Amino acid sequence: MGLGRPPDPEHIGDTFLWMKRSARGPNIFSQTIKDLQPGRLYSMKMLCCDYNDLVNTKAKKREEATGFLGTVTLEGVEFDAKRSFSEMYPSSPEPKIPVWITYHWKVFRAKSTTAKLTVSDWPSVPEAGNTFGQEQTFNFLEIQPYWE
Repeated sequence: MGLGRPPDPEHIGDTFLWMKRSARGPNIFSQTIKDLQPGRLYSMKMLCCDYNDLVNTKAKKREEATGFLGTVTLEGVEFDAKRSFSEMYPSSPEPKIPVWITYHWKVFRAKSTTAKLTVSDWPSVPEAGNTFGQEQTFNFLEIQPYWE
């Protein structure tokens, strides 16, 4: 079962990217997005969750859950902040004890035929407290045209 998606007998989505936060520096993954049409709107969707919440299941309320800590940036695009959000929700119906997932939805207008997506496990503004050692998983990332 992939994060936030229905059960799948073929186990599509059972893999994920894992990052462990370190005081030495951020973990980063990035990719160039190709074949964009300048001026066209697109959506970027991504799911992530806390690794320990995934493997050590325990019922939690929203305020107890560990949310995404980091940044998601797109270079070479114009963001549409009114149509973009990041939101935590509990997975359901599986597993029986839900995992809190952060759903990222970013809408943007392409400025050229390419853009660069970068995800980091360091926030843009230093956080209060020490969260180094936190492990996060990333599963499902998609770019699609967004119809106006």
